Amino acid sequence: MLDAPGTWEAPTWRALDFSFDAPHAYSFSFESNDTETRSTFTARARGDLDAADVEGTRYVWPADLAPVDADPPDRVRFLAPFDPVVWDRRRFAQLWGWEYRFEAYTPVAKRVMGYYAMPLLWQDRLIGWANYANSDVEVGYVDRAPAGVTYAKALDAEIDRLGTFLTQPR
Repeated sequence: MLDAPGTWEAPTWRALDFSFDAPHAYSFSFESNDTETRSTFTARARGDLDAADVEGTRYVWPADLAPVDADPPDRVRFLAPFDPVVWDRRRFAQLWGWEYRFEAYTPVAKRVMGYYAMPLLWQDRLIGWANYANSDVEVGYVDRAPAGVTYAKALDAEIDRLGTFLTQPR
């Protein structure tokens, strides 16, 4: 049997610098909390990148990415807590205007959204969260549920889709 250290802290990294190195590349510099090591990597993109700063955070995307002019579909989706849209909590709050927390490791008495709250996407907005427990789905909202039959039907369809997924034979 191996002895576990009394305290061990996984290294975390914080971004130090962001720069465009060339028309098709950008660099990030990181520093670890457990060593004074700095690491730089370069990511390459196909084509030029556009960028915008939002509340001190720089976002980049392919320059040729065209905005979608069509209305979003009348659809509900439950997103996993580790979905790329969700996992960066700071970005999530900047984009959607509310704070999401994965609460599986939060003491029951301190939970707000629930054990495995999944952000709820309606059309193109994250408006709340859903929890699935004991074949039942509980839904919470940042503000309130959208009114109308269209939303209610879309929510029911997503609850059915989740139930089908969870009950499929493995």
